[in-house]
Formats: sequence, C-alpha cells, structure tokens
Amino acid sequence: QGWLEIHVGPNHDLWWGPDGRSGNMEAPRMLQPISGDFALEVKMTSSDQQKEHGGILVWKDESSFVRLDKTSALHAFRGDIRFETHVNRRYQAIGRGTQTSVVNYLRLERAKHEFQAYCSIDGQSWQSCGTATVVMHDPVLVGMHALCPGNIPPTITRFDYFKIIRPAAT
Repeated sequence: QGWLEIHVGPNHDLWWGPDGRSGNMEAPRMLQPISGDFALEVKMTSSDQQKEHGGILVWKDESSFVRLDKTSALHAFRGDIRFETHVNRRYQAIGRGTQTSVVNYLRLERAKHEFQAYCSIDGQSWQSCGTATVVMHDPVLVGMHALCPGNIPPTITRFDYFKIIRPAAT
C-alpha cells in the first residue's frame, strides 16, 4: 500500500576505494538483524530520469558486506545491475545484469556463506548476476540502501517492497 523513496545527494557511497583506505560509508540504509539462510527481494521502480542507485545490502560491518545494486543511468554503469562484495576493505565486482525496464526486481540468496544474486523485469524469470562466497557469521544485518557515488547528480531510489524469504523447514 505504498513505497519507500530515498533521495541522496552527491558523494554518499558504500565503498572503500581501490586502496582500501579511503572509504566512504555515508550512504543511507535501512537494516535489520537476521541469522541463518534467507533470500531477500526488492521491487524497484525507476524515475523518469532513471536517477535510482541502490538495492539490497547484507552487512556484517564496514569491512565485510555484499551489495546488489540497480545503478543510475547517470553513472558510468549506465543503469546496470551490479553484484559486488567488500571484504577486508577490498571491492570485488562479481557479476552484472542488464535491465532496461522501468520496473526491476533484485534478489539475493544466502546459503551459509554463499551468496547468489539475480535480477528480473517481472519477478518471475530471473537472470543470474553471479555467485560469491563471503564468510559472515550470524547475525548479519540485511535491508535496502541508496547511493549517490562521486559527483553525479542527486539520486532518487524507490523501493516498492522489500521481503525476506526463509527456506522451508525440512
């Protein structure tokens, strides 16, 4: 029955930079604690100007987190979906998806220390954005984030929903 829209000004990021020392952890985020295996899913609707930049975040601390982002069309990534890890203050691009839809779904699944990322334009057919192993002991924090990296124009990121899906008990 609504949505969350986050407006972010320039130079608000979740990024350590290539040297691992010049971090910028100023991006707004909404997180909650969780333990065990899970899947996270968001539905995002782009603005007419495609100014969104944000997505799903799994956060242990500033030195260990995983991001799955829908990037801004105004950024060098030109609106791609990006899956990346940040471990020991080092960034690694894991994979990407290309979506030109106004509506985008992002999904990140965790099984122990393995993360699988997906994107979709309909929430039914999913494109893989990669798999990564990142050791994060429970509990971790999960949720949504929005960015405005560098000096690009301010971003507007809209989340139509965020849900946590737990595996069925066996």
